[in-house]
Amino acid sequence: MPQPTRIFAAGMSYGRDPSHAVSQADMRALFEQFGKVTNLRTGAKDFVFVDYDTMDACEAAVRELDGKPFDKHSSGGMRVKLADPARDKDKAGHRG
Repeated sequence: MPQPTRIFAAGMSYGRDPSHAVSQADMRALFEQFGKVTNLRTGAKDFVFVDYDTMDACEAAVRELDGKPFDKHSSGGMRVKLADPARDKDKAGHRG
């Protein structure tokens, strides 16, 4: 079985009214538009690691989501990029 490919996304809550919190279900629904999500892990702050089953899904998510608001309740753009395993492995252990 191939290793899942991971993206890093941050800024889902940027400019949001606290009454419209982003849930894990909301994140999963957004990211599943681009392919099969095999794992979704939230961080201690406003970030998430999303594992896809293909590189094509990762690239599509990065291309379509980077710089765009999470949804109509967000006023700023998300930062979405391919995860750097060497740099991001320490962050993955933190839960929010």
